[in-house]
Amino acid sequence: MSQEKLVDAWRKNPLQGKFILDAMRKEVNMAQYHLQANKPILDLAKNYNIVIDENNIARGLLVLGANDASAEQYCMERTLSKFDGQKQSEQHSRQMFEVIQKEDRFLSEVPLRHREHLDEALKFRIEMSQSGTSKDTTCTIKQNLEANYKQGIASDHDLSKILLSPDLKAIASNLQKIVEDNRSSEATPVNFVLGN
Repeated sequence: MSQEKLVDAWRKNPLQGKFILDAMRKEVNMAQYHLQANKPILDLAKNYNIVIDENNIARGLLVLGANDASAEQYCMERTLSKFDGQKQSEQHSRQMFEVIQKEDRFLSEVPLRHREHLDEALKFRIEMSQSGTSKDTTCTIKQNLEANYKQGIASDHDLSKILLSPDLKAIASNLQKIVEDNRSSEATPVNFVLGN
């Protein structure tokens, strides 16, 4: 509610203004509570050089009128959007792959209290990371990237576009498809070694 509406309500009826102010205070306190409850997610993100403005998170939670589960989903979405931003800001697919690996490590460690209420895509991605099955997928991504680099199959620009996807399995299958379909490409090979 805007400050003007609060002042107008207070002018019309001080008791109504007091009720509105009290309701706003409760909403702000609830947003602060949800922010604190999800602080372990935000603190873990800092370990991966993901900095999230907690004031923006609190404002978002206030606007959302979040409950415990939706607040956790919101904090995870904001955190993962920062990983996406890092991927988009990288110049080369090699650095983008490093961000993917970093995001996977974050997801393997993230403490969640309301996992069952997360949307299905996020829940699946977290389960992949926490069960270790994502390691096989990231290995496949790494192998296909290396095949692309060594054989000069696809340009770094084309590879980078594929790596922007949040879906590890889609990245792996798209890279595999490029390897299989474009072995005769005229792209110039890029030579470097990928990290873990």
